[in-house]
Amino acid sequence: MNKNRRYWDKQAVKSAKLSFIKAKQFNECKNLILYHLEPSSHLADLACGIGYVAYELSDFVDSIHAIDYSEAMISMAKARKRSPEHDHIHFEIGNIEGTSIKENSKEACLLCHLLNYLQNPEIVLFEAKRIVKPNGIIISNTCCFGSIRSVRGFFNWIRIYLSKILNISKHYKVYTFKSLRKELEASGMVIIAEKKLRVKGNAVLFTILKT
Repeated sequence: MNKNRRYWDKQAVKSAKLSFIKAKQFNECKNLILYHLEPSSHLADLACGIGYVAYELSDFVDSIHAIDYSEAMISMAKARKRSPEHDHIHFEIGNIEGTSIKENSKEACLLCHLLNYLQNPEIVLFEAKRIVKPNGIIISNTCCFGSIRSVRGFFNWIRIYLSKILNISKHYKVYTFKSLRKELEASGMVIIAEKKLRVKGNAVLFTILKT
């Protein structure tokens, strides 16, 4: 187990404690997400963490295949299952850059708070495109610390810098709203909806892309 994986295993409990932030973000975007989904939709959730978004969407879709490479995250996600109510959610420990999900098998793919932490985001964006059906959608929720102009933003920069020095999140990528849009569109997808969020001083760009 590498150092980065150990870091995310330790973050599992913290993720549970911070679920209220995710709840606020989700509630602000929920209607926008559901507008593009059907009850028959099949979703993939890459880097699903403790499964917060998967559970919140589970009542509105047919199935969800959720993957994370942190064993602790997946363990906590599975522990939240209330069988048989959530039997249509499948949690799996796996590599999000090359998943076991069949090509063109999902109507949508979730990438929530993920792209910042990837050395090569384009690899996961390509994998998401491989997973979804033609004209499917990819839902991205990404922090844009580069667009924060405040004291909170200054301390976020310090935290990111220290994480790189300590080799915890050495590949953390700082986006602005503009640079994130550019990277997403460079993957060959089209942004069909977006919403800027500011939660607890953090800037987040929520986007829905069509393949």
